[in-house]
Amino acid sequence: MRMALRERVGPVLPRGPARSRRPDAPAGRRPPRPADRRHHHARARRPRAGVRRHPGRRTRRPDRRRGLDCRPPRHRSVAGERDGGGPADGTPGHPGRGRPGGAPALSVGGRRARALPRRDAVTVPPDALRVALDRHLVARNDRAAASLVADLRAVGVRALLLKGAATRALLRLPERSSADIDVLVAPSGRRPAGALLRRLGYTRARGIHSENWTHPTRASVDLHRTLPRVGLSPRQACRVLFAHADELKLGDATVEVLDVPARLVHLAIHATQDATQRPKDDLAPAIEVVDTTQWRAAASVARELEVAPTVAWALTQAGASELAALFGRPKLAPNDIAERGLRGYLTSSAHWSERGRRQLRLGENWARWQAGRVRRLMDGSSAWYRRRGGAR
Repeated sequence: MRMALRERVGPVLPRGPARSRRPDAPAGRRPPRPADRRHHHARARRPRAGVRRHPGRRTRRPDRRRGLDCRPPRHRSVAGERDGGGPADGTPGHPGRGRPGGAPALSVGGRRARALPRRDAVTVPPDALRVALDRHLVARNDRAAASLVADLRAVGVRALLLKGAATRALLRLPERSSADIDVLVAPSGRRPAGALLRRLGYTRARGIHSENWTHPTRASVDLHRTLPRVGLSPRQACRVLFAHADELKLGDATVEVLDVPARLVHLAIHATQDATQRPKDDLAPAIEVVDTTQWRAAASVARELEVAPTVAWALTQAGASELAALFGRPKLAPNDIAERGLRGYLTSSAHWSERGRRQLRLGENWARWQAGRVRRLMDGSSAWYRRRGGAR
């Protein structure tokens, strides 16, 4: 009975690890895996945390070779077909056959590329888009500046709009945009102006030469109480600058700005103060656009503000030596120690209050930066630890 059953069923396989082998497999060698299970380890469950399985082994999927997609495209509509246009062969909704205007479907690395533009589409040049964006930013900044000046007038604070729209009108550049709003207020109006900005949702930051007020959704405001490098106190400088006020139309509103001679003086001072290239680029067209009569009046304003040598130095750097001769001998008035050293800082013609204020702000920024470095060094997040093998 047992012998007959063994002849019908076949030999009985032993129990244990040897049972997984085939009867005809040679001893000591593992049988090859089936073709459908050859890459089963690539789809196995995720290993435990901290355990790396198959170190150094890379498994390639048969349908992905060097970023090429060998799989058939999935059925997906494209932008041209959603707008009502179908493929070139007339089959609606098939992403792999055609596009409006005969554009082929593209698929790279398993991701479908965007549909190519239609042949009858209107191409807008990048310069036109840039000009349209600049005009939009200019209009938005003008509305915000006019609204701010009106609010300051409502609380009894007289404000002069600096740069921005005033520089744009002087240089005759209607697309010249600005990122913030610069206003000049007298020292007596600084506290009411700050209280107004706080009610409007602004937050104050102690800037170098002005008070910077930021808002989450509105344009930033720089509250100035004087101009840099002038030899007068802030109260005396505001008295001279408000005497050279002029009106400028911004939409339906009217704001007060500096007149052309005082604007030229401020433009030259700003070219020496700001480290970016834009103020220097603004001074060059002002030399060409404004006539010599206005520059002579600007020399008179610069002497009133005791800043004529600095303006002459800025014009000399811009290559306008003839105009610089109207202001006298060129010499830069340092505002801090880093510009001309300690001796130049102590003998500078700039007012001592502004020099001390600027140096104090620079010292505060340096101390804050060093404190941040020490804090990162203590908690292990410093770049010094990252260069030496990671944080502690």
